[in-house]
Amino acid sequence: MKIEDVFGAGKVGAEAVKQVVEVVKEPVSNLVNPVTETAGQRLSEIVNLVFTPIELAKIYKDHKLDIFKDSLNAKIDLIPEDKRVSPPLNIVGPALEAAKFYIEDESLREMFAELIASAMNSDKAGLAHPSFEAIIRQLSPLDAKFISMFKYQSTYPTCDLQATKEGTVTPFINTLFDFKERQIEFSNDEYLNLTSSLDNLMRLGMIFKNMEILTLDYDYEIFKNSSVYEECVQVANNNDLGMLKILKSRIELTSFGWNFFKCCIAQEN
Repeated sequence: MKIEDVFGAGKVGAEAVKQVVEVVKEPVSNLVNPVTETAGQRLSEIVNLVFTPIELAKIYKDHKLDIFKDSLNAKIDLIPEDKRVSPPLNIVGPALEAAKFYIEDESLREMFAELIASAMNSDKAGLAHPSFEAIIRQLSPLDAKFISMFKYQSTYPTCDLQATKEGTVTPFINTLFDFKERQIEFSNDEYLNLTSSLDNLMRLGMIFKNMEILTLDYDYEIFKNSSVYEECVQVANNNDLGMLKILKSRIELTSFGWNFFKCCIAQEN
């Protein structure tokens, strides 16, 4: 049985299959030699090499893969010629390998494309860490949207709630956020899941929650207008847990988180 028979001769024709097979035959040494290949040529060949299994499975025809490639090319085109460098394989290879499993989600797909483009930009290449690919794989679309908030402010007010009565402290898990001036919209369900998203981003070392040095011109009493705060008050009263107290805090990106942000989040022009 010929390979053309396995994948059919319809939309995936014999010529397309032959082209894919030729990519597989190409010696790996030719794909990773920055001396003999330009940065753009090398990246194009790495893309073909990594995505070959998808193409053979006919997924490569999916328009979202084309969107990914177009987005990646557009980001690279924005890099001045004199600042384009050959991308390190330990960043580009894993990023492309992982991207094919996240090709359906635009926010995460764009993060992979942005990381690859950053690795080819001499201004950002030093910030691009090999672990960024693994971090993107551990993010949800809500996590990605959360991080994007730092396009507009470097820090945001937050608070925790706890009830106190006769020396007994009852913590409430909810972290409240105030994104009233936000440029990114969150649905009600997303807002309710922001605490979980924050926990994940803190676990990954991306965000720091500061409860000591606030330095924010912000009225934390506004949190009392939140429906979540009202529900917590009701729970505290119904269970005789005492007075509800607001613990002030603010969140910001860690230095590692800022590097990730600069390399993996599309910046506003």
